[in-house]
Amino acid sequence: MKPMTEAIIRSSLINAGDDIAAQMTMPGLHEIMWESRDFLGWRDARAPQRAYLCYWREPPGATRVRADATSGEATPVTLMLRVPNGRPRADRLAICALCGTQQPAQQVRLFTAPKSGPAGEAGSTVGTYLCDDFSCSLTIRATPAHELQADLGSHIQRRIERLRARLDGFAGYVISSE
Repeated sequence: MKPMTEAIIRSSLINAGDDIAAQMTMPGLHEIMWESRDFLGWRDARAPQRAYLCYWREPPGATRVRADATSGEATPVTLMLRVPNGRPRADRLAICALCGTQQPAQQVRLFTAPKSGPAGEAGSTVGTYLCDDFSCSLTIRATPAHELQADLGSHIQRRIERLRARLDGFAGYVISSE
């Protein structure tokens, strides 16, 4: 992932107002290993029921040139997410919609996002299950022993492409006016 600055993150928030963007608590951006990420997600330290997810959204039909670049101009997108109160039951399993990893239900949470524009102002939201710690980029790069193959690099690349496609799909629902 191409690095993001605080200014880029705040200005690319698409489903909340300028007041939320100004109040947003930032993670330690200087500590992030951007090259091993496909998106950045974090919980707001001052508002625990609020989280953010940001990434570089590629234009439709763009092809990836390098891990951090595309053939077209990628646009920064930041989504505000909400986390419902309570904890999932401990005896259940859940699957993250981005990385596709099955985990104990306490490690995968329902996150909802207000839709952008008039639909969001009217109260419309979109929800999905995500890893509670937003570690999807790291998870897909860690390959279990049973998946080791002669062509490990292409296997991981396919997982990265699936994660990015799912992320684009979720962001598309948030951006959609329907």
